[in-house]
Amino acid sequence: MAAMSGHSKNADEDWDAYWAHGFLTSCANAFSGNYAGRIRATWDAFFDELPAGARLLDIATGNGAIALLASEYSLRNDKGFEVHGIDRARIDPASAWRGDEAVLQGVRFQGRISAERLPFDDGFFQAVTGQYALEYTDYPATIAELGRVISPGGSARFVLHHPDSVVINTSREEHSHGQLLLHETRIFDKARALLGRIVKATEDGERGALASDSEAQAERDALNQAAARISAAAEKTTEPDLLTTALGHISQAFKAASGPSASKNALDALSAGEKEVRANLARLEDLLNAVVDDSKMAKMRALFEAASFATVDPVALYFKNENKELLMGWQLDCRRRKSNKPAD
Repeated sequence: MAAMSGHSKNADEDWDAYWAHGFLTSCANAFSGNYAGRIRATWDAFFDELPAGARLLDIATGNGAIALLASEYSLRNDKGFEVHGIDRARIDPASAWRGDEAVLQGVRFQGRISAERLPFDDGFFQAVTGQYALEYTDYPATIAELGRVISPGGSARFVLHHPDSVVINTSREEHSHGQLLLHETRIFDKARALLGRIVKATEDGERGALASDSEAQAERDALNQAAARISAAAEKTTEPDLLTTALGHISQAFKAASGPSASKNALDALSAGEKEVRANLARLEDLLNAVVDDSKMAKMRALFEAASFATVDPVALYFKNENKELLMGWQLDCRRRKSNKPAD
């Protein structure tokens, strides 16, 4: 996953922070390592069709989940692939990888590279992959660029966000939690008001007076009510991470201000926690904006056709988790025509 098209410096930094946590896949809650089971089989089937020595590009690679699957497949089957992974974000696949070092060394990773403007010669690649990738880019420009760098007869496979996938449904729920934190309860604003009062009273040597300060009491009550509402929401959801992370940051900030040495460091800690939550919310908004509905899919296919690709009707991709069949996304396959003549 890369930053969204029409990106800003802040958007890129939000994704930098996500990958810096060491997540290998873009579904960190579902997979502890790299993709496995049916998802891996889907990609292995694609790699199996490639010729030995093929050059493969994984766009918006993140920390390299699909590129590393390609490298692992190549080593296991003596295919000799040359695998490249690019992403607009700053990435560090080595920090996330826990497998065979030879697999990691089999991929040439480059961060701060846009899929819309690739630093490769015409026809350089025989294959392109992307999982939750193409839809995050300025995809008309990306598709045109892929038409340039994929050689005639080359193939591409993309897994794209489906409106009803488990990833999107989970993200909608997490996004609602961000709204609860930042807009409905405004818990960071409430925490900052009370924390600022505590820090100032400590610096002025008047901390003991806070117990009888009606304004301080009102601020504490407001914060406690907001925290209680968030705690209740966390108990009811299967995806409490954003809520519990926010409460944890607030708790740590108040612990920093609890002793006689309370200072603005406590406020800085609170601000850092709020920044992390806002970055997560921005990333979720990117993800939800990347959903590929029927209209967007039709547009993508038309753009591929115009760029001299033949496309196959997209199929829904499922994976099995705890005996449940969960919708992962769309699978879209394309093949570069050997001539530039569009299909009839």
